[in-house]
Amino acid sequence: MFLFVLGGNYMKENEKLVKTALAEVGNTFEKYGLNDEWCARFVSWCAEKCNYVDKYFVFTDGAGTHAREGVSRKYGEFKLADGKYMPKIGDCVLYRYSDDSKYNDVYHSDHIGIVIHTNGLYFDTVEGNTCGTNYTNTSVNRFNNRYVLSKHVHGFYVPFYHNSREKTAEKYVKFGDIDNMSYMLKTLLKLLYVEGIIHTLVDDKKGFGEKTLQAVKEFQQRYNLEVDGVVGYQTLSKMREVLLRC
Repeated sequence: MFLFVLGGNYMKENEKLVKTALAEVGNTFEKYGLNDEWCARFVSWCAEKCNYVDKYFVFTDGAGTHAREGVSRKYGEFKLADGKYMPKIGDCVLYRYSDDSKYNDVYHSDHIGIVIHTNGLYFDTVEGNTCGTNYTNTSVNRFNNRYVLSKHVHGFYVPFYHNSREKTAEKYVKFGDIDNMSYMLKTLLKLLYVEGIIHTLVDDKKGFGEKTLQAVKEFQQRYNLEVDGVVGYQTLSKMREVLLRC
């Protein structure tokens, strides 16, 4: 049985960034000292307030530069939004609004925001320079239920926060589990149901119960996997592969 981690919680450093960003909701460009498109400046400002510049972030006015320079300086890593990586709080989401051929490199992006809450492939953000026609009438806003596989979500800059994840043993998800990992698995199962891949609808509770077991076995049978109702590496990878094609 292959093993994997479905989830893991960041510790206090990323929570500090989230708290700082949330406190800014409603503010406008004047506070952040840039008379131009200011989404990346907002991220830089929040990082500076947390004393994270030159540690986990660079201070920049470029959306893609946060990831490009962060990776170059080994402050963090970049993950494409391909369904293989589930965002965590304290990550930065990068957006593209044009065809990929128009960008200079993998990091080049049009917009950036801070991830403040996650639920499997869905996440909430705080973003500067939003909800207006140009930078002079935009503000900081919270957005809920962004989808990792949506058209404009390009990727995530993942800072290497110190002790950023709780030490969690790698495990598989099985019948009877009642935890966040089983809840995130059910997020994938609900997406598979919506896409018509499976016909068993699971509930919104954390527990891995009878319906979840039925849904997992239905999926495993359809894709010629071992039908044991246990979700390990092979089952999870196949779920993500199928959803990417939808």
